[in-house]
Amino acid sequence: MILYLTVTEAVMRYVQGQYDESRNKERAIYYISKKFTECEFIYTVIEKLYCALVWIIKKIMKLYVASDHVVDFKCGSLEVYL
Repeated sequence: MILYLTVTEAVMRYVQGQYDESRNKERAIYYISKKFTECEFIYTVIEKLYCALVWIIKKIMKLYVASDHVVDFKCGSLEVYL
């Protein structure tokens, strides 16, 4: 499982992917993005990153609660056990 989180000045993006069977190519399986609101736009870089992390955690927890995966959040890292 591959997780990418990108935070720019105006937008946050999240891509979840996985390797194909040959383990040579990455394939995106889930993509979401969100523009910062007018209030969020004035946040500092670290505040925007924190905002993005909270937003993503809320989104993906809904997916994993309904699946047979176990998700473990440890000190700033996300570990997914299949």
